[in-house]
Amino acid sequence: MHAQLLREGHEVNHKRVERLMRSERLAGAHVRRPPAAGGGPLGVEGVRAWPDLVGRDFQPAAPNQLWCADLKQIPTDEGVLHLASVLDCFSRRIVGWQMGPVADAELVAGALEMAVARRRPGDGLVHHSDGGTRRRRSPLHPSEIIHRGSPSRSSTASGTSSPFIAGR
Repeated sequence: MHAQLLREGHEVNHKRVERLMRSERLAGAHVRRPPAAGGGPLGVEGVRAWPDLVGRDFQPAAPNQLWCADLKQIPTDEGVLHLASVLDCFSRRIVGWQMGPVADAELVAGALEMAVARRRPGDGLVHHSDGGTRRRRSPLHPSEIIHRGSPSRSSTASGTSSPFIAGR
C-alpha cells in the first residue's frame, strides 16, 4: 500500500500507513513464489540434493580438503557486476573466481573450473555451497568438474565464504 501511494505521488510515512491499515484491519497482498516444479528437492523430478558433508565444521586439516562457493553482487556506476568465488577453507584464500554481468550457472562453473585448474585437488575434496538457484541449475555436474571430489550443500545459506570477501 505504501509503495502504491508513493507511485501515485502521495508522500506519506510507511509507519502511518501501517497504523491506519492495522486500525482498519487491512492486510497487504503478498506475492508468494510458486512451489518448485517437478516435486523433487531441486525442482526437477528424480533429482536429489547432495547431502551436507560439512556439518558446519569449516576447519579442514589441510589445503584442498574443503572448498566453499559464494556469489556476490557488486554495484557499479554502470550496473551490477557479479562475482563467483571459490574459497579454500584451510588457507582462507580465494582459489577460483569469475566475474560477469549476469549471475548464471556458467559464471559459477567458471569459478570452480579455475580453482580446479589452479589447485589440481586430489581425492577427498568436498565442494560446499549453500545450494542457491544458480548452483543447483549448473550445466556441469560437480563430478564432471572435480572428478574425484564430493559435492556438498547445506539446506540453509551458511554464508561461510562471505566474511572473507570485502564489503560483505
